[in-house]
Amino acid sequence: MTRFLSPGPLALVTAAFAALTGCAAYSIDQPAVARIAPGDARIVFADDEFKGSAPVHIKFTDPWQREEYALFQGNGSQAEILYSSTEIGYQVALEYLFTVDRSVETWNLNRKYTRSWGENEWFQGPFVGFFYQPYQLVEANRSCFGFSSTWDDPSDDPDHRPGKVLFGYYCAGPGGALTRGRMEALLDRIGVRGITERIRGGSGGMGAGAPDAGHQAEATRLARGGTPNTVTGNPDFPFDLARYYQVHGGEGGNLK
Repeated sequence: MTRFLSPGPLALVTAAFAALTGCAAYSIDQPAVARIAPGDARIVFADDEFKGSAPVHIKFTDPWQREEYALFQGNGSQAEILYSSTEIGYQVALEYLFTVDRSVETWNLNRKYTRSWGENEWFQGPFVGFFYQPYQLVEANRSCFGFSSTWDDPSDDPDHRPGKVLFGYYCAGPGGALTRGRMEALLDRIGVRGITERIRGGSGGMGAGAPDAGHQAEATRLARGGTPNTVTGNPDFPFDLARYYQVHGGEGGNLK
């Protein structure tokens, strides 16, 4: 029997509607989307291209998972990353089924242009391994690559799904080239606070309370992309990947 435990992404639509209609904000135990306070961000991309520019970090949280979106821009380059992790203490894994090319196609920038693909590659980074695949955005004359990693599989999940997922892409500025060495150097500079370095402060979950519906709606628009012609964001955010599993018989399912 499928277990339905949380409101899931539908609650975010409710939040946006509440912002427009003046309805009450969420209670603390409901899913929430918020801009991330300084020190609470998990995703790190420590490349010189992005020095001097402030990244955008948005998080989706509920009792079973934390999902973070990050946008990095600088010197004509752009990268967007999504990192999802399960909360400790629950029989929950992440239902992540994307190949690298499929994950690339979820981002607004990559949807706008024809993609010409290179070969899939593997790189063992300092804390996790990545599958990555170069591609060209043909009409934009941009060299890019997508990447994806899964790890920390719960040992008792019958379907052997991960507890942590990180995927995204990097695009050089128009006309810029990307060698294999450059792509792997960039992957080497991606990290996750709490794993590759200490979290400076803040709260991993919803903290003292969920933000009001208006702030949630604005944060969701930033992560999804605010206009039809946007070149940032992912319209599928939040992916809400958490799935309940049972160890001894029965069926797991969506946490909804």
